[in-house]
Amino acid sequence: MVGDVGRAALASALAPLRVAISEVEHLVEMLARKDVVPELIGGPDERKPLLVVDGHLYSQRQFALEARVAAALRTRLQKQASVWTPQNIKFELQAVAADPPIRGGRAARLSDEQQRVLAGALDQHLTAISGGPGTGKTSIVASLLRLLVRLGVPSASIALAAPTGRAAHRLEQAVKDQLLALTGGDPRDAALLAECPEGKTLHRLLGYIPSQDRFRHHPNHPLEESVIILDESSMIDLSLMDHLLAALRPDAHLVLLGDADQLPPVEAGAPFRELSNAASAFHLTQSYRMDQRDPAGRNIFNTAQRIQAGDFSGVEKELTIRSAAADVAFDGAELLVQDPTAFLQRWSDRLIGEDAFLTLARRTFAFSNTLADHADTAALHAIFTRLDRQRLLCVTRGDGPTSVDAVNRFLHQRLRGTLSFRDRAAFSPGAPVMVVQNDPEHDLFNGDQGVILRAHGGKLMAVFPHANSFRVFDPAEFSRPLELAFATTVHRAQGSEFDQVALMLPDRDVPLLTRELVYTALTRSRKSAVIVGSIDQLRTAIGRQLHRFSGLGDRLRG
Repeated sequence: MVGDVGRAALASALAPLRVAISEVEHLVEMLARKDVVPELIGGPDERKPLLVVDGHLYSQRQFALEARVAAALRTRLQKQASVWTPQNIKFELQAVAADPPIRGGRAARLSDEQQRVLAGALDQHLTAISGGPGTGKTSIVASLLRLLVRLGVPSASIALAAPTGRAAHRLEQAVKDQLLALTGGDPRDAALLAECPEGKTLHRLLGYIPSQDRFRHHPNHPLEESVIILDESSMIDLSLMDHLLAALRPDAHLVLLGDADQLPPVEAGAPFRELSNAASAFHLTQSYRMDQRDPAGRNIFNTAQRIQAGDFSGVEKELTIRSAAADVAFDGAELLVQDPTAFLQRWSDRLIGEDAFLTLARRTFAFSNTLADHADTAALHAIFTRLDRQRLLCVTRGDGPTSVDAVNRFLHQRLRGTLSFRDRAAFSPGAPVMVVQNDPEHDLFNGDQGVILRAHGGKLMAVFPHANSFRVFDPAEFSRPLELAFATTVHRAQGSEFDQVALMLPDRDVPLLTRELVYTALTRSRKSAVIVGSIDQLRTAIGRQLHRFSGLGDRLRG
C-alpha cells in the first residue's frame, strides 16, 4: 500500500491538473510507494524533473521550451509593421486584385475575404492564416509575393517553406502556376516568375546539420530573408517552432498558413492551433479545391465539414454506403463496409494494372550520371502523374492487415506478379518509394517521394522529381533504406493533394483513430474519397477528438 505521506504529497502535487492521468497510474503508484514525489514534482520556480504550472504537468525541458516560444510569439504579435503605409498596401493590393490569374477561360479573382487577409498580413510581423481544404491559401501566397515585390521587397529576400519536401515543392509549383496564368503583362510579375523563391523544407531553410543534430541558423546567425512564408504549419511542433523563431531576424515577417483542424504535429505541442485562436489570426472559410459546383467535390466538402463538427448523423447522410468493392464508384464520399482485400485488388488494378503504366514500368531508361536523359522526361512525367493521382492512406504503420506495411507488401506483390518480376531486389520497377530520413547529401528530405525504374544494364534506380527535371540515385546509396509508398500514414499525407484517396480503417479500434485523422484524410482529395471500414469504427473515430494539452494558448492570451 502507498503510505499516507506519499499519497498526500502526490495528491497535493497533481490536484491542479485538468487532465486524467489513468495512463500513468502504475508509474505514479510506484513513485508514491517510494515516497519520492516531493523530490520529483514541484512548482514553476523549482528545479525539479516535473513541474505543475497553471493546471498543466510539464517536464522541466518542455516548460522552458513553451515559455521561450510564448515569449518570442508575443514579441512578434505585439510588433506592428511600419515599413509600409496602409495607403501603399491598399493601392498595390487593388492593382494585384485587378490582374487575376486566368484559368479555364475564367478569372480566379481574389475574394473580399482573401483581400482582407492579405492587407492584414502586411500589417504585422506574425500572421497566422488558417483555412480548411482548398480555401485559397496558395492564392494568398502567390498574391502576397506579388504585393511584396510591388512594395519593394526583393524576391531573394522572401523564403517559401513547408515541413515536408512534397509540400514545399507543391507550394512552389502552385505559385509558379498562378504567375504563369497572369495575362496583365506587368514586368514585376514576369521578374518574380523568373526569380521565384524555391520551396524548401523547413529543415533545409534552417540549415539542419544531421551529424551534429543542430541548425546552422540561430540567433547569432539568423536567416537573411526578411519575409518567411510557411505552409502546412499545423505540422510544426513546439521544438521546431522554437528553432524557427530563434533563427528569424528581429525585423522579419513570418506568415504561417495551415488548417488548424487537421492532425497536430507528431511531436509535442500544437503551436499553430494555439496561434489560430489568437485575436490577430485570420480564418478562410470558402473552399476552392473541392469545386462545390461539382457534385463529387461538394459531397466531399460537406462530409469533411460534418466530420469536423462531430456530426455523425450528418456524415451518414452525406456518405454513399457500399457493401462490395465492385460497387465503389470512386466519385464523391463513399464508405465500403466490407471486403478490404477485394478493395485493395481493385485499387491495384486501377493504379498499376493498366497497360499504359505497365509499359512505362517495363521500360529501360537512359539515365546519365545523376540526371534523367531529356528524352525520358515525358515518360517520367507520365509515370509520376499516374502515381500521384491517387493515394491509399492508413491509420497505423505496422499493426494489422490494413496497416501501411501490410498494404504496401500486398500491392508490391501484385506489381511483381503483373510484371512477372523475378529479381530478388527489394523493389520492382514501377514501385513508388519514399525517403524516411532527411538526407542533405542527396538534397532529399523526409517525405520526398520517387519511383524505382530500370536503367540500361538492368540496374534498378530511384528517380525523384527535381524542379522541372528528375534526379537518379542508386537505392543502396541512402543511409536509411527507402520505403515503399503505395500507401502512407495519414500523417505523412499532410501537405498533399490527390484526385482520389482511400482511407483504410484498422481492423480493431486504436487510439490513433480520431476525428482529426479522418478529416485530414478526406481533405487530401479533390474528387473521390473512399473510407474502407465499418460504420461502428467510423462512428467511434468521429466521436473521439485528439486533445493536445498545452499552456501556450494561455500564455499568448496572458
